[in-house]
Amino acid sequence: MELEEQSICLECGLCCDGTMFHAVDLEPSDDVNPLRRKGAVFISDDLSRRVQLPCVGFDGSCCTVYESRPTACRTYACSLLESVKKGDTTVFDARAVIRRARELSAIVRECLDPTVDSDVIHLGRHGLSTYLGIMKNQYEHDRLAAAFPEAAELIDLVEHTFGWMYRVASSD
Repeated sequence: MELEEQSICLECGLCCDGTMFHAVDLEPSDDVNPLRRKGAVFISDDLSRRVQLPCVGFDGSCCTVYESRPTACRTYACSLLESVKKGDTTVFDARAVIRRARELSAIVRECLDPTVDSDVIHLGRHGLSTYLGIMKNQYEHDRLAAAFPEAAELIDLVEHTFGWMYRVASSD
């Protein structure tokens, strides 16, 4: 990745901060000790092992466990980054999109109650991605746009520009 392309990742972080994903799949070969030392929450079931997002290794602008980050993190490239790499989007335009997405993410987070604890959601535990997925699945777009325009715009932006789907980040 060229330095200028890499800089948009450092300005973004939506894949690490819980906006786009609620967890990252771990491969058996992934060294999780650096994340464990930082207090990461791990989820295991019969099918997978994951680390919960927002990532404790993300400091708001970069990965503090970069050298030992999970395979899924090493291989992930959002649609916006791919577009920049192909030359379809300029770095300047990508930065503008990232700024808007981060603004919207901050607004939506501020409007949500982080103390809500139910069987379905808990912002502190599941990240913004869980809320966005629930909003997308439960509300018609027009109704959501009327009631919570920032959330509707953020969903559109991360879905159509970053390639978000309500899912776990994996190396597949």
